[in-house]
Amino acid sequence: MYGIEYKWVVQKGKKSEEAFFQNAHVLFSKQISIKKPHVYAKNLKRIFEATLILSQKRGFHSMSMRDLCEEVDIGLGGIYAYFSSKEDLLNMMLVGSLYQFKNVWENLPQKNVNEFDQLMQVLALHLYMSEYYPHWFIFSFMEAKNFDHTNKKLAQSVEIYTESLIKDRLSLLPNLKINKRQQDLLCLSLKALLQDWYLKRWKYKSQKITPELYLKHIEKMIRGYISE
Repeated sequence: MYGIEYKWVVQKGKKSEEAFFQNAHVLFSKQISIKKPHVYAKNLKRIFEATLILSQKRGFHSMSMRDLCEEVDIGLGGIYAYFSSKEDLLNMMLVGSLYQFKNVWENLPQKNVNEFDQLMQVLALHLYMSEYYPHWFIFSFMEAKNFDHTNKKLAQSVEIYTESLIKDRLSLLPNLKINKRQQDLLCLSLKALLQDWYLKRWKYKSQKITPELYLKHIEKMIRGYISE
């Protein structure tokens, strides 16, 4: 669909995730004291997953380092070998999400794809990534209000990055019958539709609405802004 399939996104997502954790000891070299990269990669992934689980149960703001230690079965002294605070952990997770999205995006097949399908590829990628990483997308949306200033800015930069991909491809559409300001508003509307998908996944699932059907609905809406 639009030159991109869910299976492809899952495959690339897994490879991107592996690459991130394998390179984490380099990306965060100033924050860690673990000398074995493979040990660091394995445990950091467990820590990320445990953080999402605990955040769903009680919220990231309420989660303590001791809660995290118990969940991953690593002592408090051991956990500080990976990061010095919850804020550092959150920063790692945000960097990781941007790293993985960019990695998958940059590997998208672009040959013989027209301008409209390039736009739909961005939307499909976002939708499929939220299918593959539902807990992360929900976490980043629901917890953002409690982020510290630095991480809030980083989270906003991730948001701006994905919005810029949509805006750039909207501007390239031939025969688009709306001005720049209206394009910006359309971009925000599209982003809201993508967010609604993963925040209310149960609702669409109960009505047997698949990601592909949802994308077709979005496509029809966008085509309404294009002159024949």
